[in-house]
This record gives sequence, structure tokens and C-alpha cells, in this order.
Amino acid sequence: MPTTAAKFAQSVLAKAVTPPHAKVTTKLGGAPQLQSAALTPDVQGLNDIHRAYSVSMPLARVVAFEKSHVPAGTHLLGSGINCLGGTNSSFEMLSVPVSGIHEFSGTLTIGMQGVSSKTTLLRFDAQTSWVPKRPASEKPPTGGTLKLTVFNASPAVGNYSESLSASQEAQVNTLLNSLPVEPGTQCAQSAPIYELQYSGPTSSFDATGYECGGAILINSNGKTEAPLRDQSYRVIGLLQTYVPKGISLTPSNGTSSNWAGWVNALPPSPHLYQTVSANWTVPKVKCGFLESSSAVEWVGIDGSGSGNVTVEQDGTSTQCIGGQGTYLAWWELYGTSVANGYQVNLPGFDHIHPGDQVSVAVVAGQGSGGPGYTLPAPPAGSYLFSITNLTENWSWYVVAGPVNSHPFQSTAEWITEQNSCFWVCNSLANYGTVTYTNMQVGDNTFAFPFGPLVAPSSEPGGQEIDLIAGPTLKETGSPLGSGGTSETTTWFHG
Repeated sequence: MPTTAAKFAQSVLAKAVTPPHAKVTTKLGGAPQLQSAALTPDVQGLNDIHRAYSVSMPLARVVAFEKSHVPAGTHLLGSGINCLGGTNSSFEMLSVPVSGIHEFSGTLTIGMQGVSSKTTLLRFDAQTSWVPKRPASEKPPTGGTLKLTVFNASPAVGNYSESLSASQEAQVNTLLNSLPVEPGTQCAQSAPIYELQYSGPTSSFDATGYECGGAILINSNGKTEAPLRDQSYRVIGLLQTYVPKGISLTPSNGTSSNWAGWVNALPPSPHLYQTVSANWTVPKVKCGFLESSSAVEWVGIDGSGSGNVTVEQDGTSTQCIGGQGTYLAWWELYGTSVANGYQVNLPGFDHIHPGDQVSVAVVAGQGSGGPGYTLPAPPAGSYLFSITNLTENWSWYVVAGPVNSHPFQSTAEWITEQNSCFWVCNSLANYGTVTYTNMQVGDNTFAFPFGPLVAPSSEPGGQEIDLIAGPTLKETGSPLGSGGTSETTTWFHG
């Protein structure tokens, strides 16, 4: 077996099968992607390496070849066809089995893009994570004392601390030892929830639980060890039974598998969310060689929570298509019969550019507008989508609906989303940061468009959301700033 994550990634990449007439376009690209203060020689992290080829064959023949030459022992995770900016592409994702004493995973992605009737670009991506076997120093000691500290336990108490009993310590140790180790994490970017501090005559051991994905950073005798993964917050569930009533270990932010940002849930009963809006600067994406990836910036109503099957949303899109940055504006009534529930792009690709300041809003039809208001009032069951490019001085709107079933209108969102894309279908374009400003939300206590639009911070149920895929933190939201009307999402990993 390979002894490093890089060698393991190369062994995964070696399973790729190239068709006849394939010429190497790039020999080897990529590098370790996860870097943080927690990354030590004990944690090799995640590697993403790739090799690209030009093939003198039409796309259909290359797709057929790769489907008939799936590496032995691999498992097909998924395949599909995408069309971004008029460019057709196909992809396959394969899980590569591994064995040995280490904890790791490997995924081989095959991307195929036709550039002419006789030529296809072919790219193989090996995404791997590697964590060496847990050393003895990773395990909490026995026979000492264990102190629990809960950070920001309540407004009245602040931080709360207590010493745990011997039986409680045994329960905690058993649970910690059952958790898997994980690659390096950026969870130091997020606020800690609790700390378990062991002390004894000859050793010390700290386990600090963080919000993003339940990661637990470990320090043993002054040395940083591999983090533990507690994605279901099992340790929090156990510790909550030890503390007095009123002391909460509930994480203040949530997680998603495809977006990050801010969500307001459940307006004051019995109201519904009617209006959501914000301004932002269209980011400039960083695109790798032949990279195709996507990030979409939007405001919307619904979409968050298991009960919401529709999303009423509009915004901008920042994509890498074949290594080139591509930008557009769009609207969507996801989960409805309007445009089959698909994203509708504003025509053309020349009206949105990186650095443009945009103002975007979604309004649900509730009542009638008033004199002097330039946009039409959407009828009940319909939605008004508006986008204004403040830099290039143009405005656009559409009233769409009625929808086939009335949405819940129970959440409002300000989101940067990882969209489906070519090459690696779960690849998030490196947009850097996006800051949503002048964030406003309104409920149906007034007739459109008049009445108070308020800061999201003044509504109940607000929560920042981080995007976490498996053990990987891909992007984060932030607490609300600037009077509760601004929020920033930050890219970490594609």
C-alpha cells in the first residue's frame, strides 16, 4: 500500500483507462487542498490530482469507451450529462476500493467534453483523503480528572464549567474512542462549543468540539493530533445530559451539503415571508486548467428544511467552463411547474461581469401595489423576481406563476450554492468571498410593496449555514454584521 496521501492519490489516478489516440495535455496537476493549523504529519489531508488528455475521437465514442472500460473493482457512484454555456459534457464518478490499516477514501472522476465533431477533452480527477492509523496518544487518558467547559452556554452565565464524575468520564472516553479520525479541517475558523480538559500527574489531553460538522480537535501532551469526526453531534448529546437545565450546547450554525450562507426560519406566527432582498458584488472566479465548476449567489424564499419542496429564487452565477470564467443572471421556481422547475437564465452572457454591483429581490404575491411603484404587484400564488445591475445601470424583472401548489413561505435565504457541474459534479468554483449587504426581509403583515422591511437579525430562527461534504468544509457562512444586514460566505475547497 502507498505510505502517503499523494502516493495513494496517484494509485487511484493510475486506474484510469485512456482510449486510443489520447495525447497528454497536462501531465499532472493538483496538490493537497486542505491546510489548517490542525494539519500535522499525522494528518495527510485531502489530495486532488488530475491528468488531462486530448482524444481524436468524437464525444460519444469516448463516453462509450470509458463506460466499457470501468476499472476492475470500482463502484459507479453516478454519471450524467451537463450543458453549461452551450458546452455539452459527460462525467462518471467511481469509488475506488481501498484496504489496509489506514482510514482513507478514493474517488475517480472521468470528465469528457467535446470540443469539435472529432475531438474530445478527457480529464481524470483523483480525490483522496488519507488519515494514518490512530496512535495511542489520540486516546484520552484514564485515572485523571475531567473538566467540561461549555462556551457561551447562555446569555446570563457566559462560559460554564463543571468537573465530571468517574462514571461520566468513562462514558465520554468510550464515545471519543468510537469516533473516526478525519483529514485536516478548517474548523478553527468556527467558534468552539465545548472543551473536555483531562489532567493527570503525567499527561494532559484536550478535546475541543467545533460547530462545523461536529469536528473535534485533539491536543495530547502539547501535540496536535488528528481531528475526530462527530458529524451527528453524539458527544454534544451525551454532554447535554450532564449539565444543568438552561445550559445549552446547541450549535449556533447549521450545515448543508450544497450551500452556505444565512437562513431565517419561521416568521412570527401566523405570518409568511413575502419579500427577501440583498445587494452583492459579483465575484471573480479562479479557474484551473480545463476546470468546470460552479457557484451561484442568490436570495430566495423557502428551500431550507425538510418540509420545503419549492424554492423561489434569483441571483447570479459564477462558473468555470473549460477553465474560463463565465457569468450570468437567472431566476427559478424550483419544484414547480413553471419552466419545469428549472433555472431560467437571462439571455446572453454579456450583462453580468465580475465586480458588478447587483441588487436582487424576490416578492411573493399577497396584495396590490400602490401609485408610483414601478414594478407590478404579483397576484396571489405568483412571484416577482427582480435584478438590477447598479454598475451597468440596467434593471430586469419578471412575474412568474401561478405555481401548481402554494409554497410554504416559511424561510428566507441569502445563499452561495454549489451547483451541479462538469468534471467533478460536486465541484464548487473558487469564488473567494461574497458579502451580501443591505439584507432585508418582510412578511405578509402589509400589502405589497409597502410596510416595514426589516433586518434578518430582527426575525426569529436566524442561522448561519456551512457547506460540508463528508469530512470536508467547502465554504462557510458568517454571523450577521453591520447592524444585522450583512453576511459573508467564504470558499475553502472545490
